[in-house]
Amino acid sequence: MELKVFPAPAVAGHMQQLVEARIHNDATDTQEAVRAWQREMIDTLATPSYAMIDPGDGRIIAIHEGPETDAERFAAWLEGALANFSAR
Repeated sequence: MELKVFPAPAVAGHMQQLVEARIHNDATDTQEAVRAWQREMIDTLATPSYAMIDPGDGRIIAIHEGPETDAERFAAWLEGALANFSAR
């Protein structure tokens, strides 16, 4: 996704409106702790998972589970999530 979907014009503009944070769960010494946090935070262990979180109160606005190869579909998810955030 980082190489093909995020840089796509349909997605890149939306990504500029966000603060991106990445948490990787492939380190063997911290994997279980990260997976537990992921389950608690967004109630999924899907990899990758994307969550839009309100920075003001920490509430989850939207979750996208699993990889996405279609930039237009991911852009639509971002648009919906941003609209939900704006409507709050």
